[in-house]
Amino acid sequence: MAMIIPILFGIIIFNENLGSSKIIGIVIALLAVYFTSKKESGKIETSNYLLPILLFFGAGIIDTSMNYIQHHYIKEDEASTFASFTFIFAFIFGLLFFVIKSIKQESKIHGKNIVAGIVLGIPNYFSMYYLIKALQNKNLESATIFTLINIGVILLTTIFSIMFFNEKIRKQNFIGILLAIAAVFLVTQ
Repeated sequence: MAMIIPILFGIIIFNENLGSSKIIGIVIALLAVYFTSKKESGKIETSNYLLPILLFFGAGIIDTSMNYIQHHYIKEDEASTFASFTFIFAFIFGLLFFVIKSIKQESKIHGKNIVAGIVLGIPNYFSMYYLIKALQNKNLESATIFTLINIGVILLTTIFSIMFFNEKIRKQNFIGILLAIAAVFLVTQ
């Protein structure tokens, strides 16, 4: 759902012109997100609203920042440099955090944590790199890119949850999958 923030940013700030099929596709994509993640039952506690709200705005601000930085500060051939520096600074920040935590209480670096950091870091590096490259493509609007990325994540996580966690697809989830496929078709027109 946070994709709405960078999409609106692209339309308002960068004057992206979306046709009616793309606008309909974006609305259908938002419905697809709702239906694929909707559970049959479950009570929502009002105390649990803070984290989803922070996630919504945090993810939206990150994507919007990437779009803005790509437009104003990253040259065509500097995507890999930008992504590398981002991860180097994240490593330095994490190392400083660990050192401060170690001073306050005893902490150890475990090999599995280093391996997990590398395993997560490599796909994250390439996702940032390819997002920047996609945003640099003059033939694609950022609204299309962010919609496709979010729908791709929804479809892949749904497929993985079925394959690896034996999750059952309910009627509303199946409707969400069909809406996601329709949204992909509409936003790529």
